Amino acid sequence: MHDHITRQAADLVRIVELPLPVEERFMQFVESFMRVAARERDEHIMLMNDLKYLPRAQLQEVRALEVRMTELLEGLLAELNPGLMETQRVRKPYALLLYGMMIWTFSWYRRSGDIGPQELAARISHLFVNGFKAPLPEIEYLR
Repeated sequence: MHDHITRQAADLVRIVELPLPVEERFMQFVESFMRVAARERDEHIMLMNDLKYLPRAQLQEVRALEVRMTELLEGLLAELNPGLMETQRVRKPYALLLYGMMIWTFSWYRRSGDIGPQELAARISHLFVNGFKAPLPEIEYLR
């Protein structure tokens, strides 16, 4: 699990730092995450379900990588739509919504199905970005 998440985090850092438009980096970020999770499905599922069994030091190391990956995604989303991501209060929920979509996909997704990982990633990116860029309607927030 450590190797899986370390490689994945390193690739996501590399993508975020590319000198490309934010839309391109976002699409590559999602595609990389989905490709690795599809290729290393067993490791990905173990990471989701069995982290609680790791010794405390290893658990903290993996959690720190997860936090770093979430921060990377928050940064990309803030670049995509700075007006929507104006406060930290909404940054993490948006990032976790997307991560939730990507992470739990592998509880049902099979590479041998009708959609390959690259197409699935493109569809997720399109859905999220185009919905994400839409103006935020007036919402009465419940607190």
